[in-house]
Amino acid sequence: MLDFRDIVRTRIFCFDGAVGTVLADRTGQRTLAEALLLTETGSAVVRALHREYADGGADAVTTNSFAANRIALERAGIAVEVPFLNERAVKVAKESAGHRCLVAGSVGPLNLGLQRQDYSPEELEGVYREQIDALVSAGADLLKLETFADPVEAVAAIRAAARHGCPVLFYLRGWRRGQERRASDWGPVLRLAEESGIAAAGCNCAPPRDIADSLEVLRGMTRLPLAAQPNSGTPQIERGMASWQEPPEGLAPWFERYIRIGARVVGGCCGTTPRHMAAIYPVVRNTIPVLDPLPAPAPVRTPEQAEGVRLRENPLRSMLAEEQTLVSVEIRAGSGRSLEQVLAECAVLPLDRVDLFDVPDNPGAGVGRDSAMVSVALQERYGILTIPHRATTHTNAIQMQAGLLAAWDMGIKGVLAVTGDVPQAGDHQGIASRVIDLKSSVGLLRLIQSLNEGRLIIGKTISAPCDFVAGCAFNPGGSRKAQVNWLRRKVESGAKFVFTQPVFDTDGLNCVEEAAAEFEGIRFFAGILPLSGAKQARSLAEGRIPGITVPGPVVAALESLADPRDQIRRAEESALELALRAARTVRGVYLVPPFARDGMQIASRLIAAMKPALP
Repeated sequence: MLDFRDIVRTRIFCFDGAVGTVLADRTGQRTLAEALLLTETGSAVVRALHREYADGGADAVTTNSFAANRIALERAGIAVEVPFLNERAVKVAKESAGHRCLVAGSVGPLNLGLQRQDYSPEELEGVYREQIDALVSAGADLLKLETFADPVEAVAAIRAAARHGCPVLFYLRGWRRGQERRASDWGPVLRLAEESGIAAAGCNCAPPRDIADSLEVLRGMTRLPLAAQPNSGTPQIERGMASWQEPPEGLAPWFERYIRIGARVVGGCCGTTPRHMAAIYPVVRNTIPVLDPLPAPAPVRTPEQAEGVRLRENPLRSMLAEEQTLVSVEIRAGSGRSLEQVLAECAVLPLDRVDLFDVPDNPGAGVGRDSAMVSVALQERYGILTIPHRATTHTNAIQMQAGLLAAWDMGIKGVLAVTGDVPQAGDHQGIASRVIDLKSSVGLLRLIQSLNEGRLIIGKTISAPCDFVAGCAFNPGGSRKAQVNWLRRKVESGAKFVFTQPVFDTDGLNCVEEAAAEFEGIRFFAGILPLSGAKQARSLAEGRIPGITVPGPVVAALESLADPRDQIRRAEESALELALRAARTVRGVYLVPPFARDGMQIASRLIAAMKPALP
């Protein structure tokens, strides 16, 4: 039987090529490739791929288990036991490999991003241990920890894998040229790998040139045998699908370079196929390896961070720190009116008594104008600081960061982080889908913190830090204990102010006041929505808008008035009473104009009546 450690001492060890991308091409299944193992038909496709790599001369084939961990399976909605799927992956690989080559158990990253903070190091290690124990117990000869981009996740995986006696290879995701400074984050991880008896370390899942550049840096950071597994070029997007265009003959010369740099282990990653590897194996085996470890130069050090950089004082932060009561008016910019109409409507407000505007982000999962762009327009027109709401449900992590950076450049000083309404709640059901990159407002708050620290969520440094003041929402109509606990997580993640869902009676306002008392230093804005009558009150009570609940007694009180004008008068009086009390207790009012044609006029009357009465 082949022995990894013996081979790597004397010649280059050859892994197979890609598994997931080849299976996607052959089956048309673009989701979790591991799910193919749940059927005999799918298993046969996986088995055939392993056999092709083994027939081509691979020293080891890699199990179809890259994402077969508890978190990824739950995310994909696959209700299957982790041990079962990993054991199945090893069994299928061994049936194809026989005694011709080894079987390497693939373990990929969790890709938690900002959600990684929700897990302790022990919990992370437990997730990896569950998968790795299953792979080893099923007979995997090697373990491949692949494509790691987060050092914290990598440490957990290495610790889980090092408990076993089989050889372990560790791969971090290759970085682009010019980003070599990111290597400094991996120094402690590589030292842990050496101390833990890891058999080799390297990089994978990047274009060939980037793998070469990454390998040059890694050569100076560790004395472990080096490993390199590039993608087949740079992915191209065709009809929404990623494809790799590099032909086998174009990829082979790169492997000669990897070996000259010092690689002892090679293989392919995304886009490589049995055809690619069949062309690469002869080249590799005819290239003389660098067998003696190269002397390690001085370790890569973290670049000196610029000190003494003083951000301009954020006027929103200064405003929130003042003792005076603040009033923010929500400006909705739906698709049914032009932007000019939206802006012009604001002129009816007593603008000298409005402290802030805020703009919701596609409320009710309906299409509205971009909240940040409308906020910029409002600030330019009226000179009033405007806070865009940003919803995680509608935007992926890349676009969210791009939008926030542009918003900061255009003068936006604050952001209200919300989860947002799911597409099923609106008129795009079946067309739009929910985005779960950030999952919730907590994830978005953490992202904003990263931008304020001068980096993207992947750790890449941006040209200059932002200085957003971040806020969040609070629902006084839900379970008080659950809502306060969730609010605590938001505050811990960086929220400095709170907009509440509308309150319609003293019980709701009591809840807001009690929550505000628990979070000293956090400015609360009590939501006030003047109802436009009994009909609207009944509609909201029945759940027309997620998160807004009108209590039954409030509905009954309005329905007891036959004249609609009396209903409006009663609703305005109630809203004014609540607003005045909120102004005195929590010192903040978040005014939501009624959902009616004259909604802005009603809001204007309320502000005009409220402001003179404030202390």
